[in-house]
Amino acid sequence: MNWLKSIRQWLAIHTEWVEEFDNRSAILATMETTTTPVNPDVLLPWGNAADNRHNVRVLCDLAGMAFSDKNILCAVVGGESGWLNYLPDGNPVKHENLGVNGSLLSTDWGICQINDYWHIGQGKDFPTAEYVMANPEAVVNWMITMYKEGNIKDWDAYLSGNYKKYL
Repeated sequence: MNWLKSIRQWLAIHTEWVEEFDNRSAILATMETTTTPVNPDVLLPWGNAADNRHNVRVLCDLAGMAFSDKNILCAVVGGESGWLNYLPDGNPVKHENLGVNGSLLSTDWGICQINDYWHIGQGKDFPTAEYVMANPEAVVNWMITMYKEGNIKDWDAYLSGNYKKYL
């Protein structure tokens, strides 16, 4: 009967541990979905990767995104552009999409790598590539909307899993 007493003690200790774990999990889940009101004036100048990453996260907060969603979106931006809109030499961050014969099919522009075939031009989401480059806040807000609509898979960094190294 000594073994039965030992088992009961073991169960009592581990049941208490499981209950404590459940309580902590509930608290963490609440923390992840609760957003603190953010003053939009805390946006930093769009320039270096650290400031741009900060701005992306602030815009996610302003949009009411859950902590886990904010992390994913921010990591996708990191995977797409390294949080840069312009390179240190002043040239825009862009990626040329080439066909099998080497011909230019389209170009992805800026911090969110907006594709000019699908999203830039008359009647599309953005009027010009120059607008995309000059308005990173508008571009990030558009990406947030796309994320909320379930379209994060439109970004290669998400599809390829490249974003995970930025989490």
